[in-house]
Amino acid sequence: MTSRRRVRVVLVVLLVCSTAGVGASWATRPQTTEAPPADGVTVVTQQGRDKLAGVARLVAFDGDGSVLYQDARYQAYFDVDPVEGTRRTVEFVGVDFRPHRACPERVSNHGDWCARNVVVRANLTTGERSVVFERYLPKLHKLHDVDRVNETHLVVANIYSNQVEFVDTRSGDREWVWNANESFDHPESGGAPGDWTHLNDVEVVRDGWVMVSLRNHDQVVFLDPGEGVVDDWTLGCDDCHGRLFEQHNPDYIPAARGGPAVVVADSENDRIVEYRRAGSGWERSWTWTSSEMAWPRDADRLPDGDTLVTDSHANRVVEVAPNGSVVWSVTLGNPYEAERLGTGDESAGGTPHDPGDQVADGGPVDHVLVLVRDALPSRPLSAALFVMPYWVGLPELLAMGLGVAGIVALVGLETVWFLRGRDLPRPGDVRSVLRR
Repeated sequence: MTSRRRVRVVLVVLLVCSTAGVGASWATRPQTTEAPPADGVTVVTQQGRDKLAGVARLVAFDGDGSVLYQDARYQAYFDVDPVEGTRRTVEFVGVDFRPHRACPERVSNHGDWCARNVVVRANLTTGERSVVFERYLPKLHKLHDVDRVNETHLVVANIYSNQVEFVDTRSGDREWVWNANESFDHPESGGAPGDWTHLNDVEVVRDGWVMVSLRNHDQVVFLDPGEGVVDDWTLGCDDCHGRLFEQHNPDYIPAARGGPAVVVADSENDRIVEYRRAGSGWERSWTWTSSEMAWPRDADRLPDGDTLVTDSHANRVVEVAPNGSVVWSVTLGNPYEAERLGTGDESAGGTPHDPGDQVADGGPVDHVLVLVRDALPSRPLSAALFVMPYWVGLPELLAMGLGVAGIVALVGLETVWFLRGRDLPRPGDVRSVLRR
């Protein structure tokens, strides 16, 4: 009885500590209504969680941390870019999900829903807004990124058709198209047929080239329009997860600013990485992670050397100094992308870092949590954090797991002890009864 009592006490204490830890995190959860002061306006898109939970919006925080502007008309938000030549005007991608009867005929026969994807230009000071591009896609497919080529043309990352398109916004005509199947085998590479490349980012870079993120191929490729993929510039390879693992939003730093270099949100590896061009290849020159980091999806190198990081499943946007310390942070549910106005589009105003690996708050506990996180399967962990409330991170998730394990162990042991304590017939007695 003494040993049973001790086991009960241990399991009950484990359950109490788990509950107390999660409860304390809930009670001290950060507020999401304002941000700390920053050097300029910070604009963030929050994807939302489609049919699950969480607010989808675009929000702009003024330099003093107050909310300057917000838009919550759409059910998902993705890319946001400053408009060149303006102080406080941006273009962003918003998505509405519509029943098939409200969809154009060309997409209504592909399922019960379709997605209306729009690019909106919004003045954050006056509130004036206009839709500059519209595209309907079937089955809730959502455009993640567009890039402004000039005042009349956009380059579009068409995630549904696995294509990169140059589009005239006045007519809607596609003037140039690159198909991923021109350079990659299908379905031997990438993801499932319904989400083969997950083409989530495009950016016009040097000499008119277009840099493209093929998330499900673990690659960043460079396109020469009319020629196709520039082979010796490809960063990563399919399933080479040590280099990139289902990345988002790579940013290009040109030679004029110390590059060529690429800053990437290496999402499934839970880190931000920078690669520099070395000869005919790429070498990793800088890495940043922390125990809180969970599925980052954007990283912009700012002119002062800091990096603005959108840490999606950690539900925060942070500004990281070159030495790895966090100098600014705001809590938001499922953010997708962030821009600091006045610093150039994405990482255009930044420079590469000196080589080195950085871990924020690099104390023993933080290092242990990073090791634990890296040892866990990345996709199930990302999925679990995706559906959790914004204040739940890895420590809270581990506490919940220990609590559930304690309950299961306690119930199981009590059941075994109860059955053993009953006056049940022995196997020999059962056989003798059956012979009668």
